[in-house]
Amino acid sequence: MFSFGIFNKFNNNDNDQLLNAIEYHDVEKVRTIIEKANKTDKLLELNKKDDKGRDPFILACMKNVETAKLLLGYAESKNIILDLNGKSNFGDYPLIWACIKNSTEMVDLLMEYANRHHITLILNDKSELGDYPLFWACNKDNVEIAQKLMNYANNNQLLLSMNETSELGDNPLLWACRKNNIEMAKLLMRYADEHQLLLNLNEKNKDGFFTLLEATYNNSFEMVQLLLNYSDNNHIVLNLNEKNKDGIYPILEAAYNKNIVISELLMDYANKNNFVLNLNEKDNWGNYPLALVIKDNNIEMAKLLFKYAQKNNIVIKLNQYDIKNINEIKKEIKDLFINYEKSIYKYYGDNQFSTL
Repeated sequence: MFSFGIFNKFNNNDNDQLLNAIEYHDVEKVRTIIEKANKTDKLLELNKKDDKGRDPFILACMKNVETAKLLLGYAESKNIILDLNGKSNFGDYPLIWACIKNSTEMVDLLMEYANRHHITLILNDKSELGDYPLFWACNKDNVEIAQKLMNYANNNQLLLSMNETSELGDNPLLWACRKNNIEMAKLLMRYADEHQLLLNLNEKNKDGFFTLLEATYNNSFEMVQLLLNYSDNNHIVLNLNEKNKDGIYPILEAAYNKNIVISELLMDYANKNNFVLNLNEKDNWGNYPLALVIKDNNIEMAKLLFKYAQKNNIVIKLNQYDIKNINEIKKEIKDLFINYEKSIYKYYGDNQFSTL
């Protein structure tokens, strides 16, 4: 696989010096070592791995693009074919590190070198932490790198993994939602559509977050709308009542953010898909939508919640303990609750939890 010509190999000490220079970002030392090798006709062993399974080029991708350029130039001059898909003991490889380092230039270098030498880069292999190139492009908010990975995959008849999760349960779309990167989310959805893939909108990470909860947490109307549209277009039913580890769910997060528009979107979606939002579930701090609305004296949000509860025959449970620290509740909210109680009584009788 590798062409060494008539050159002699560097001894272990020389190779150790190269690895140390790369490790400590010493570009000039790397250049000096390469110049010395050229003068003495000794060959640097660029594919030899250390005890962690890292060869000089993987290490260069981890550390410094200038060093990587020097090694690529040296390899070309000596007809050495670098192992671009070589992995360390931890399962990482050059393209993962180019994406971790958020280096568009490094990604370009790898793809150009691979094309020149008819190497097909691995795109979907995961390190032992479960991460992979597209995962990191989304983590780093880098739409340009994500697009390059998609273009490379298309040009080489490869299919990118879209739903694979890391050790912590995160995936590319979840990162796009967490970063509130609308352009990235649209890019992922477009790629999925073009390749007949279905993005997983409901999968939770280790903290219990899922795409819609991330979007609601970020108070992003545009991202919420994008996710709801994608779910409609692909016949996916979002579970709006799912909670994270803190007990927070989308309509509760919307109440925390005092966001009436997102609340309306969630209610409309629930109505359209024939399920009912849970308005009484408390998070780990004992909060639930109506309690927050009353604490904030948010009349418009209160109107929305009562209207939704009335339409769906929901008994909203509110007791003295929930409002004991509220000094003053606006009369408009009290009137809303009284009117709501009168309407709901037709279905369930007296609301024993009311104290307003």
